[in-house]
Amino acid sequence: MPIALRDQLGVADNAHWRVYIPVLLASVVGMVPLLALGERRRQMHRLLGYVVLMLAAASFLLAFSVTAGVAWLWFALWLYFVAFNTLEASLPSMVSRYAPLEAKGAAMGVYSTSQFFGAFVGGVAGGGLYTGLGIEGVFAFCGVIALGWFFLARGLSAPVQTELAEAVIGDVKR
Repeated sequence: MPIALRDQLGVADNAHWRVYIPVLLASVVGMVPLLALGERRRQMHRLLGYVVLMLAAASFLLAFSVTAGVAWLWFALWLYFVAFNTLEASLPSMVSRYAPLEAKGAAMGVYSTSQFFGAFVGGVAGGGLYTGLGIEGVFAFCGVIALGWFFLARGLSAPVQTELAEAVIGDVKR
């Protein structure tokens, strides 16, 4: 994104914050209702697929918006940040809910390690894709990867309640 802001839209490197901060703040308006809806109805497992689909749509829009102009770019970035921040806030909680009680610590460790490893691999792959396909190719590739994730996530079922979780939920309801 910094390359697209600088090269395609002419935003100086020291002015990128003028794009990121407003978009990030505006994304909270979209993210909070999604999280509230998913958590209140205990449907985060269903919401996950839709949020990943939003991420795919945002990636494809970013590929298009690099040459389409500032308005498209702002909308695509906003959609991306809504999806990304929703995932960032909900995935650790989902990992914890799906993991068996005796493996929660290990599951969170694997999640955290995978997150950092994914940032490394994504950076390396993004650099290679940028060299071969340009900025539009990087965004389009991310969209394809997100579509694959969507097809994997759409069949996710609700986490199984453990006896401990049922007891805690029962205590909270009383």
